[in-house]
Amino acid sequence: MPIHKGAVTASRYFVVEGGKGGKDPRRALANGLRKLAFEPLDRDGDEDRSAGWVEVENHDSTELAPSSFMLGEHVILTWRIDALRVPTAQAKAELETWAKAFQTKQNRPPSKKERSEEKEVIVRKLRKRAFISSKTFDVSWSQASGVVLIWASSRKVVEEVIVALEESVGLTLRSTSPGASAEASGIAADQLSPTAALFGEETAQETKRHAS
Repeated sequence: MPIHKGAVTASRYFVVEGGKGGKDPRRALANGLRKLAFEPLDRDGDEDRSAGWVEVENHDSTELAPSSFMLGEHVILTWRIDALRVPTAQAKAELETWAKAFQTKQNRPPSKKERSEEKEVIVRKLRKRAFISSKTFDVSWSQASGVVLIWASSRKVVEEVIVALEESVGLTLRSTSPGASAEASGIAADQLSPTAALFGEETAQETKRHAS
């Protein structure tokens, strides 16, 4: 289960490299995490998505002091993603209403530039009223075992968190899936293919033995 709430599915990784932190690892971790701390979306800006680290006990806090993410030998974090969605259909409808009024008043259709400028005005107006969805994903890292758990079912989110861990605290991770483990051990991919026995098929030797 996740640390607090969210996806019950977790992706499991091993730390291959990084995370030492020098003489003061706790402080180094805090400084690294703050580099990718979450920043709220600006309704007057142009960004529709924001993602970053927040404290696991307070998803609005980005102070990220060591006491907020250290639990014994575990590092406990939350990756937060906010997204702002302007209703495309509504923006289009408002633009068409404006275009009709413009043509009635000016006795000509608006130019491409005028439509573009008005569309920007409409989108910025709708941004101020748009709903912002917020999702959080827990991450735990056992420094003793080197195991990292990312509590997310979305492959895109998992990959984003992996990149964030690399950029913020310098971790290099390796998946613990059978395929990844086999590759790390030098086992060829063709050796992982299903065997005839798996499908209930007889090998040539078994067929010959049963026929004799």
